[in-house]
This record gives sequence, structure tokens and C-alpha cells, in this order.
Amino acid sequence: MENSACNGYRSVISPTESGSPKAEKAHRKVFVKVVGLRGLEVPIPEEPTKISCTLRSGIHFITTPEVSLAHDCTVDQVFELIEHSKLEFSLIIRVRRDPHIIAQSKANQPPLNYGGKSRGIGMRSFLMLAPPPDAPVFKPQENLGRYLKPDGSLGRTFLSFKDIAAHLDTPLLEVSFPLIGQKIEVESRFRVKELRLQVGEIVLQFSRFLPST
Repeated sequence: MENSACNGYRSVISPTESGSPKAEKAHRKVFVKVVGLRGLEVPIPEEPTKISCTLRSGIHFITTPEVSLAHDCTVDQVFELIEHSKLEFSLIIRVRRDPHIIAQSKANQPPLNYGGKSRGIGMRSFLMLAPPPDAPVFKPQENLGRYLKPDGSLGRTFLSFKDIAAHLDTPLLEVSFPLIGQKIEVESRFRVKELRLQVGEIVLQFSRFLPST
């Protein structure tokens, strides 16, 4: 009989459906529900903006359907996994690269001659990278593009299930985890850098049950 905590889940994304039936019987099934994002501290565009959540482990790479981005937004998707001692995975939030997002990202790209890490050696290489003395100082734009990686990643959370299993003594466990992202900052006149920071929280629910034999 299935755990009642799993009832009512609207949809389940399962990477294990094509696995061995014997393997499924030998382990508990783990349901990880991505409830949503909470308290995002990033600029939200006026234009409709879509995000998705990707579960990535050493074996699986699964992406949810897209939902609308907001400071507090609902994802409401469930991943079905097989529990084992080394179960680890990342959850990655990506923003769809629509035209308004591409424009915001480009606004936060410094000119090619602004500076950066040199692959050459000596003063000649430095002079080739350094901007002219009268060049204006690059100023990042405070928009969503400032917080995105080139592939649209906004933030991620890494989970080791063994750290959660000890607390999973109830039919359903809900936990909030930091969503770690990045922000473009000016390091000096000649360099920019990505500052790692928490951009919000991701709310997850966990449940598990042992299939009947």
C-alpha cells in the first residue's frame, strides 16, 4: 500500500520507471516535491518570465515544466527517486532566455577590452587587456540579468539524502533550503567578478515508502 503522503500529488517525474523491478523492490522510493521558491531577492522583470527546475545527479538529469517567476512562486512538481546510501543531487533553477532576458544579460557584459584574466605574459598582454585611461567605468545594471549565469541559471541547492533521512520519521517532511546564486560585481577598474550569495529559498517536501512485495 502506498504511503498516504504521496496521494494528491498532481504529477510525478520519475527517472526510475525503466529501471529493474527487482531493484525497485529492494529499496525505498523517495518522493521529492519542489513546492516552490520563497523570498527571492532579485529584480523581477515586468515582462512575463518563465523558470524551470532541474534535478541533476550522477545518473539523472530531469527538468520540470516551466512556471512563472515571482518573489514567491509555486513549482508544485514531484521527482521520484530510489533511496540508497549515496543518493545526492542538485536542484537548479533556470530562467528561460526570452528576448527581454537576453537584453538584460547583455547589459551586464562589460566591453571586450574592459579587462579580465590574461592568458599572456608580461606588460604587453596587460596593455592589450586594459581599457583606455579615459574609458568610463563599467557599471552593472540592477536587473535580473545581473544574477544569471550564461545558461540562465539563477541558483542551485545541493542535497545529500543521508542528511535528511535521519529526520524523515513522519509521513511528510517539509524543509526550506538556501538557494545559492551569483551576482556580477565590479572588482576593480579593470575587472568584474561573480559574487556568490543566497538569492532566496527553495521549499521541498520529502516522503518515502517501501513498495509491497
